[in-house]
Amino acid sequence: MLAPPIRGVRALGQHGARRLGGAGAGAGVGASRGYQSVTKDENHVYTSTFPEQDGTLVDKYRFTEFMMRDFHKQGSALAILDGVTGDERSFEDLLDDVQKVGRGIQEEFQIGKGSSVALFMPNHVDFFTALHAPAKLGAVVTPINPAYREYEVANQLRSADVRLVIAHPDTLHVAREAASQKNREKGPDEAICQVICVSDEFADFRAGPKVTDLLPDTPADPESTLYLPFSSGTTGKPKGVELTHSNLIWNVLQSHEVDNKFFHDKTVVLSPLPMFHIYGFLVSVHSPLYHGKPLITMKRFDLERFCALVEEHKCTRAHVVPPILLQLSKSPIVDKYDMSSLEICQSAAAPLGTEVENAVRDRLKCEVKQLWGMSELSPLGTGNPDDRVKGGSAGPPIAHTQVKIVDVSTGETLGPGEEGELCVRGPQVMKGYLNDPEKTRETLTEDGWLRTGDIAKVDEHGYVYITDRLKELIKVKGFPVAPAELEAVVFTHPDVIDTCVIPVPDEESGEIPRAYCVMREGHKTTEQDIVDYVADIVAPYKKLRGGVVFVDFVPKTESGKLLRRVLIQQDRERTAEKQ
Repeated sequence: MLAPPIRGVRALGQHGARRLGGAGAGAGVGASRGYQSVTKDENHVYTSTFPEQDGTLVDKYRFTEFMMRDFHKQGSALAILDGVTGDERSFEDLLDDVQKVGRGIQEEFQIGKGSSVALFMPNHVDFFTALHAPAKLGAVVTPINPAYREYEVANQLRSADVRLVIAHPDTLHVAREAASQKNREKGPDEAICQVICVSDEFADFRAGPKVTDLLPDTPADPESTLYLPFSSGTTGKPKGVELTHSNLIWNVLQSHEVDNKFFHDKTVVLSPLPMFHIYGFLVSVHSPLYHGKPLITMKRFDLERFCALVEEHKCTRAHVVPPILLQLSKSPIVDKYDMSSLEICQSAAAPLGTEVENAVRDRLKCEVKQLWGMSELSPLGTGNPDDRVKGGSAGPPIAHTQVKIVDVSTGETLGPGEEGELCVRGPQVMKGYLNDPEKTRETLTEDGWLRTGDIAKVDEHGYVYITDRLKELIKVKGFPVAPAELEAVVFTHPDVIDTCVIPVPDEESGEIPRAYCVMREGHKTTEQDIVDYVADIVAPYKKLRGGVVFVDFVPKTESGKLLRRVLIQQDRERTAEKQ
């Protein structure tokens, strides 16, 4: 017998069926996306009982209009502040800039419906404008990690057929080189890629006359793709995740109820999270602005500056990742600053240990809560409500969302406390992977469930606990690293004939990659040579910081599939023997 559910979730048994979203949720829930009701055969499906949101907004607005519809009420109030440079934008600045930059890229680069625009920049006060100016024109926007090298950027530009890259002075050189590579190799039907800089062309666009009538030629369909982050999914190389206007509006609405207590009149949000990352995209950029609250951002995290910003601006919410919380729990730097204004620290993107969670809560005297999600969920799937946090849990399913746990071998739905693969269904689930119907079919079931690749369990109250991963991703400080992508790079070394990349534990980063390599006979290459070779090609967080190990063979099945988990176990045993 299930215990009585608490606020945020309801368990449905054989007679608990109801339509996802419920009566009055509006046409946006079931009508346009075709989401299923829970059937009488679906035992142990947990449906959120967070207050339902107004689904009619999905059909009434596109994402940019939805986000900016109340900005005029905030006027000259602070919207975004760079906590290091002091650059700032008000809500009325954002309204004006989106129009002017939109007109500029429309006239100079013919950006419009069907165009693809890449954002290649670190955190910046103009990130919102760089995103929503092309979005308002009906373009698809794809974010690129500013740490990427030319090889990685060019791959994404080709995959998304990018017409325009909006870069930053820090990324401008790599952007131009990658665009040139894309243009040299483009097919006859692919777009020529051009590059502009957020600090140069944006200033020119702003100098123009006020724009009041910028609209796309044809309003975008709510189910058309707007945002295209690249994710490795449950395995393999990065793939474009097609997120629609509907997906993104729903997820902002859904996050509103999760953040129900600590958004108030005096709220100030501090977030060093990278805005290009889907977690930062939601909780750094869109959640605070949707609430009409100021965001303090940083181009890169520095603990001393972070603490100083809390003290200086009386920040009330900190949106962070586990490595930052680890520093907040241990560093003596924290004691130098008045952190008493903090009411809550919110963490996601990687698992947070209960010990660190409790240590931060005790030291800073503030609430600490976890969320869980993935790019394929726009990104939020579960989250602890501000006023009902369970330590160690990723929270219950958010509004209009269902979760279930299934047996990895049989697909049978499991009960409370049993571990299996976490599956999620809701209006925030992606449309699919760009130009990859096979991977889409592997990830999305016919009845609307997203197979997450995470191993989890659900307690009797519907709170989710992430315990392991089926998917092969390595999480380095919350950033996903696909072993297959690194293996493809390692394979390009002429002396490597086979390789397997695995995660190894690291206190600071959570996990770091290590490569096991089978080498050509008679080679003179060292392990460090391979480390250096890879470091010259990939982004810094993808470096083989776990080192390289030369072996005679890597374990595989008879069909040739890598037995990665076997190698991980062998690596753990090897490490234990050395200690």
